[in-house]
Amino acid sequence: MNRIKADIAIIGGGAAGMMAAAALSYELFAKNGQNNVHIVIIEKEARVGRKLLKTGNGRCNLTNSGATAADYSGSFDIADFLDVNTPTELIAYFAKLGLICKSDAENRVYPISNSANSVLDVLRNNYLSYGVAEYCNNVVSSIDYQKQSYIIKTDSNIFEAATVILATGSCASVNFSKENIYSLPKALGHNISKINPGLSPIQANSKILSGLKGIRCNCKVQLKEQNNVLATEYGELQFAENGLSGICIFNLSNRIHNAENPKVEIDFLPNTTAQDFAKILCNRAAKFAALTIDELFFGILNKRIGMAILKTCKIGDFSRKLGALTKKETEKIANCTKAFSVDVSRPQSFAKAQIAIGGVIGSEISSKTMQSTLHGNLYVLGELIDCNGQCGGFNLNFAFSSAVVAAKSIAEKYN
Repeated sequence: MNRIKADIAIIGGGAAGMMAAAALSYELFAKNGQNNVHIVIIEKEARVGRKLLKTGNGRCNLTNSGATAADYSGSFDIADFLDVNTPTELIAYFAKLGLICKSDAENRVYPISNSANSVLDVLRNNYLSYGVAEYCNNVVSSIDYQKQSYIIKTDSNIFEAATVILATGSCASVNFSKENIYSLPKALGHNISKINPGLSPIQANSKILSGLKGIRCNCKVQLKEQNNVLATEYGELQFAENGLSGICIFNLSNRIHNAENPKVEIDFLPNTTAQDFAKILCNRAAKFAALTIDELFFGILNKRIGMAILKTCKIGDFSRKLGALTKKETEKIANCTKAFSVDVSRPQSFAKAQIAIGGVIGSEISSKTMQSTLHGNLYVLGELIDCNGQCGGFNLNFAFSSAVVAAKSIAEKYN
């Protein structure tokens, strides 16, 4: 087994780990002319950045220019962090490294190439050109603090470093156990909050939904606990096998874990009131009286969605004529269209989740430097911390920005 000495060891070659290496290279080498700091990246996969390449459907939504503390949850002091480390500053930092970005109407920021490969290439080219060494296929089995150095053991190497950056990400979307990922900060005394899948499809418990698989529609969705509204989202809803999906559902999934008997309420026509829609239905029933009831929603909603609404309203005889609909029935159908309730239970799985909810307790990490409050020269970044953002670039924003903050803090000790 090889023994490798380094000044700085970055555990994890994902978004936060690669940005930490690139930012250290900029702060230490390009900016201040240091040439005697040895930096290594220790990565469990065969190559760095594999998960990063999948983000934003391969486009890498690297930040959101409108990010505020309200877009995050968890115990980390994200408000204090964002006061100093804004998305605008992150975009400018990427520009220093050579990445040109663009934003869309929803403030989501992408590389101008529309390719996640551009982000990976910019980060790698920056740190490899200054001699940062990658050690891939190295699964860390243990970390220990001995005589002012950190001893990191993998299946093939032992690393010794004065400074360690933990950037392992989370157990979302990977074939890697929670125990392995969170065992490293635990071994150094850090506390871990409960880990749950986040930004995930939600498991639904409704037989009526079985006929809606594959349908997409723009609507308003609310997560409810009894009659209390826990969260509201607008956007494209996707009906999936045994569940609900889409960005609006992903954002609701972050709030579902502590809810008792939760429901998702769907408003298929958010720009119309129930009263106005009931009038529309009455008029159409009179105008097209000879049509059968299963044609009620033509020109308004997908026919299968309309059938699900009718079944929920217990209007099952689809051979009836529209002219036979009563005013009471049209009002009931209108109300159901505006408040279609689905019993749900939980996010579906870590494998389908984009992030993991929870992580290292936020109070144990400085929002000014990302340094551990328990150990000197130990830094914890990104998704490993209990700081969870919504869809739209918020989580990558924190991963990248936390890496830049840590790099600047470490560089100050060498300058």
